[in-house]
Amino acid sequence: MHANSESAIDAAPRFLRHRQTLTVSLLFGGYAALYFCRADLSVGTPLIIDELQLHGVNHGDAVIRLGSITSLGVLAYALGKLFPHRFGRFLGRPGELPDRTFGATVFTLMFATGSFLPVFTIAWIGNRLTQSVAWAGLIKVSSKWFDFSSYGTIIGILSISYLVGDAAARQWMGC
Repeated sequence: MHANSESAIDAAPRFLRHRQTLTVSLLFGGYAALYFCRADLSVGTPLIIDELQLHGVNHGDAVIRLGSITSLGVLAYALGKLFPHRFGRFLGRPGELPDRTFGATVFTLMFATGSFLPVFTIAWIGNRLTQSVAWAGLIKVSSKWFDFSSYGTIIGILSISYLVGDAAARQWMGC
């Protein structure tokens, strides 16, 4: 019986470690996936400018309009970082990464199918706001799975997910 007690004690930390590794991997992949919804504007900007020119918008004005859309997206992203719970409740369940990934996907599809700059603008603002609130979800989940002494390491690992996601998205999109 003593041997069974020791193996049960050893199995608990291994099981927890396995679950923690799985959790970090899923959070990493989920947040990296959001960058497929973020890289689309920068990748598509030259094509959007060309399309706007076909509809009578000169090149300079098209660049300025897309720059304004990008700037409004950055503002939305910053506001989402400052007030994640307020916007999280507005966008669905606060702190839920699957909800944020779904929302970013919906806004990306809205952006892709829109044919007017106001639709692009609304879609891009919604996309960036949804993505910024997703970070709060990563913090929330990781704080429940790890001891406070490892928060820095875990958040450091998760914070590079955007680099991996952005690189993969751009490679996938052909840039």
